[in-house]
Amino acid sequence: MNHLNTALNAPISRKTKLSSALQRQNQIHDDAKSLAEALRREAMGDFWRGANAVLATGVSSVGRSAERLRHALARRTGQTTESAACSNRTASGA
Repeated sequence: MNHLNTALNAPISRKTKLSSALQRQNQIHDDAKSLAEALRREAMGDFWRGANAVLATGVSSVGRSAERLRHALARRTGQTTESAACSNRTASGA
């Protein structure tokens, strides 16, 4: 009879071990998903900060280029930069 109880208890013990292993595997999987989500958010933040910096640099570079062009055109036409700026604003309708 003792062997019968041991045999009956063995599957329960295996189920308990299997259940514990599955719970542990599920916990590891959930932790990995949480970490991946956090890393993804961080990477997206880094990406957009970098993109914004590139755009800001490009916009300021375009502004500087336009200012240099305005000065160069003013020198060629013999105008002062202030009068060139006024004529540019008037010509563009501003």
